[in-house]
Order: sequence, then structure tokens, then C-alpha cells
Amino acid sequence: AKLDPAGSVVYSSFLGGSSTDFGNGIAVDADGNAYVTGAAGPTFPVTAGAFDTTHNGSFDVFVTKTAAAGNSLVYSTYLGGTSDEEARAIAVDANGIAYVAGSTRSVAFPAQRLVGTGGLLDVFVTQITDVPIIQFTSATYQVSETSPAVTISVQRIGDTASLTRPL
Repeated sequence: AKLDPAGSVVYSSFLGGSSTDFGNGIAVDADGNAYVTGAAGPTFPVTAGAFDTTHNGSFDVFVTKTAAAGNSLVYSTYLGGTSDEEARAIAVDANGIAYVAGSTRSVAFPAQRLVGTGGLLDVFVTQITDVPIIQFTSATYQVSETSPAVTISVQRIGDTASLTRPL
């Protein structure tokens, strides 16, 4: 739901398909567009021009950008490999670029592996740009089973994204 400064509801909606979907993170850009991420089943709504319109594993990451008025999807895409993925957090920079952090069990997750050789559970960070079509850059990092990524923040210094996970 979006509330105005007085606390009145501007809009309220739901997002998902007919299967099980989990929303784990939300961010809002300077224009009032909402970015939502989590894990989705095979019936989650995706948009034309999405990076990935096909559900690939048990659960895939979803990344959705809604219009500031809450009445339409700017984009909605899957992101995943052949196993389970879940996004835990999302942040948006001043240019409307979304940064998503989460975990994957897929060796086929669409990313350039930067650290480690891939274990049972890997952390990923993905950068998504929506102009003119969805483009992404992604990297995975090997971690232990009990320490997936849980937060992400964007800092103005060099347009970097900071990933935080428990130790």
C-alpha cells in the first residue's frame, strides 16, 4: 500500500500468480515507483521485454517495478537457474537502477561467478536497468548454508552496492 503524508491510502494492491509467491523486499525511487522482489512460483506475472519470462526452478527470483500511481507494471521478470532462488533485499539508486541481493542453489544461475566455485548455497547481487529494455549484471559469491544475503544498500560513492550478510 502507498500512503500519503497524512496516512491516507493512495493505493493498495497485491502482486502474484496462482501459485506460492513471497515478497521479501521493497524500495521506492525518487519518482515514487515501487520495486518489489522475492521468490515466485510458475504463474507469477511477467511483462513483455522482461529479462526472463520463463519460470526455471522450484522458486525463481522475481523483480517487479510498479508505476508510481500503482496502476501498472513497468516491468516484471524472473531471474533464476534450474534450482531454487530467493531475493532477500532490493535497493534503488538515484538513476532508477535496481540492485537485488539473495541466494541461489543453481549452478546455472545467470551470473559471472566472482568468488568461490559454487557450493550448496551461493549469494548473488544483480543490477537491473530498465531503459530501453531490462538489462542486468549479476555476480555470485560462495557462502555457507546458514548465511545468505539479507540486506543491500546503494551508496553514491562510485555507484557501488553494499551487500550485508550475517557472519
